[in-house]
Amino acid sequence: MGVPGSTAVTCGAPEVYRAASALLGEAFAPAADAAATFYTVNTCSWPRTETARLFLPESTVALDHAVQVRDARTGAPLPFVEEAQSNERHRAAGRFLHVPVADVPAGGAVRLDIVPVAERSAPGDGDSGLSGDPTVVENDHLRVTVDLREACISSIVDKATGREMVRQDAAVGFNGYVYDEYATAGAFNHQSSKTVADDSMHLLATAPPAALVDRVTDATGQTLVYACSPAGTRGLRVRVHLPHHAARIDIENRIDKDATLTKESAFFAFPFALDNPVVHTEATGGVLGTDRETVPGSATHMRAVRRWISLSDGNSHAALATADAPLIQLGGIAIPYVPYPQSLRQEEPATVFSWVHNNIWDTNFPAQQAFDHVFRYSVGFGTTAENPTVQADQLALRVAAVTSHPLVPVRARAEGSSLPPAQTQFLTLDDSRVRLVGVTVPGDGRLMVRVQSLADTPVTCRLRTPFTVARAVRTNYLGLDPRDIGQDRDGAVPVDIPPLGTAAVVLHLAPSARPR
Repeated sequence: MGVPGSTAVTCGAPEVYRAASALLGEAFAPAADAAATFYTVNTCSWPRTETARLFLPESTVALDHAVQVRDARTGAPLPFVEEAQSNERHRAAGRFLHVPVADVPAGGAVRLDIVPVAERSAPGDGDSGLSGDPTVVENDHLRVTVDLREACISSIVDKATGREMVRQDAAVGFNGYVYDEYATAGAFNHQSSKTVADDSMHLLATAPPAALVDRVTDATGQTLVYACSPAGTRGLRVRVHLPHHAARIDIENRIDKDATLTKESAFFAFPFALDNPVVHTEATGGVLGTDRETVPGSATHMRAVRRWISLSDGNSHAALATADAPLIQLGGIAIPYVPYPQSLRQEEPATVFSWVHNNIWDTNFPAQQAFDHVFRYSVGFGTTAENPTVQADQLALRVAAVTSHPLVPVRARAEGSSLPPAQTQFLTLDDSRVRLVGVTVPGDGRLMVRVQSLADTPVTCRLRTPFTVARAVRTNYLGLDPRDIGQDRDGAVPVDIPPLGTAAVVLHLAPSARPR
């Protein structure tokens, strides 16, 4: 989110992200009694309670000095977790602070003050939240059980309804690892389009029993870590994290893999216990679904996903978000040669298989691959009301934001003697079916706001900003074809958005309203 009056644009490429953060930091002054002040910025169009990750340089507070993080809205200290700085991405020495922040306003920011203290306080939430079973983590929304023998999550109970959300007779457990080998010659590319599938060419393996590596609760939530060495890897390490007070699970699957010429694929399975669900997948600029038409002749055995998948059976919703693995298969795993028959013996319409790697391509890529990489997933759950599929998509959008649009820590660096605001808000939208895609600042006191609707009917969304708007102009996404639109009496700008469509508006700010 850019700073009005500047030439910065939205968070995107790393350079633009850093420039926008620096310019916003120059607009806010630190608190007088703080060693450092950060504004945790929410770039999404809904309020959020998430964990912010702040970097506190050693030059600001020495590593052996204790600190306290205070919520400027109340003055209350916030629990946090310290992470040592490894210098893999940062030149400055220091430490990271993982701070859960509640109710960060939509399109706004909350001030956090870092204050030196005499001694370190006890870590928030201690170990008291852990149950007696070492394979269980639990909060007020979910109870999650890990099966070490199968190296997967065996149960997720929604405590609001008592419903089991993991299919119990699934071919592969939840977040279970699947490794495929194909009895076709290795070291050959440009052959898959010439190969016809049959039952003799497919070998499938799942993960062996795992060892419990760690189990802890801290200020951010409860965590289980387990590890094993499945086929096709040197090792697999899984981190299952259940945040406090959230109906969401965050998963990190770290695969350490050797190079091989064997034709291979690997998947993680997510079998949801939903009955014949409607499944939607986010595509660039839109949403595809099992209840919607697709391009004739397009692949039916796999889908490309930008960030999220939603599933709804009319009573319960589930959402799966991934930042690292854009290909999925739904209901089963296809042998990757025509006519792409299913390799599993049972159809599971609510099971998502995330395809994390393969070397079956018809390209000029190397015929082998090796890596040590983390594949991140977030899984969320909800219940229905009047519009199940739209609500499922909203759930998925919010779950995906955990990794795709995390809270942005901006250090306040402006000079000023007045007390900086404890909370601020730049922009609001009044329809939860509409998401804020981005805000750019073309210059000359203009803001360009891009939005996208998840509703399958036309929507009029009212946009508000605390800055005085002298003129509002509707444009396309490139800022072309401008035409004036009026404002409501209260200054809100109504934006008409077509079904599942996008819109862009340029706001011309009054000179007196532009921040310096």
